[in-house]
Amino acid sequence: MPSQAVVAASPGQDVGANGGLHYGMAAGTGADTTLFDLRWGNDYLLSFSGGQELGPNTRVDLKAEADQFAASPRFRNQILPIIQSLTASAPPAPSELTVSCVGARFTYQNLAGVTCEEAKSILQTVLDTGRPLGAGSQVTADYECYEASYVERNEGSPDMTCWARSDEGSRDYIVLEANYR
Repeated sequence: MPSQAVVAASPGQDVGANGGLHYGMAAGTGADTTLFDLRWGNDYLLSFSGGQELGPNTRVDLKAEADQFAASPRFRNQILPIIQSLTASAPPAPSELTVSCVGARFTYQNLAGVTCEEAKSILQTVLDTGRPLGAGSQVTADYECYEASYVERNEGSPDMTCWARSDEGSRDYIVLEANYR
């Protein structure tokens, strides 16, 4: 698939908000390059991006910041070679995906990018070695798993929901949901 490395700046949400500098891989076919999403077959998107916060958008020349970063040794010598080295194999066929499975204690569903065995391992590791975080959550460096309350379960929430954790330590995306057997 044609793709290109892109550096762009965004003004943020409001006048005076901090702008952001974004870089990554984008479709080379005229698609919206600020989203950094590449089609991967008919059912998937791949995304690779990074960025940094700039100053208030009323004081920063966003285009100049993007141009300066794109020409910088850091981008040219460290980041661009990584972007250019990325490749993707053929996406899995829908029949190859495991969307649910059964373990000893839990039934797992909505697995996002993990196998059944990985889902079992993630939840068990978080339960065994995670530290408490608030009411109902256990966290490790990589995952946070939350046990729903009685009321939440009666309203249809899964017994357990596990998120991958971002580099900043916050919830990123749901990796799995599980219900007691």
